[in-house]
Amino acid sequence: MVASDRIGVRTTGNSDVVDITGEVSRALESCGLQDGIITVFVAGSTAGVTTVEYEPGLVGGSGQSLRADRAQSAPYATTLGGETTTGTPT
Repeated sequence: MVASDRIGVRTTGNSDVVDITGEVSRALESCGLQDGIITVFVAGSTAGVTTVEYEPGLVGGSGQSLRADRAQSAPYATTLGGETTTGTPT
């Protein structure tokens, strides 16, 4: 069996990051399948889909690091296992 659905997402541009986990879960539940593979696709030359494990500060950090005009020496912060690390790329 093949099932398909469409999810609409609006962004503000400029490396906007949108969590679509809930929408994808609802689409999967609505088709009634219990096993299989789900494919998420985005059309557009400047759009992308990725998977990441959510952590506090993720959206702010991701958007900042994705900007093409970002200075390479801009400071960063990341949290892993409840511990935050900050620094400046070399």
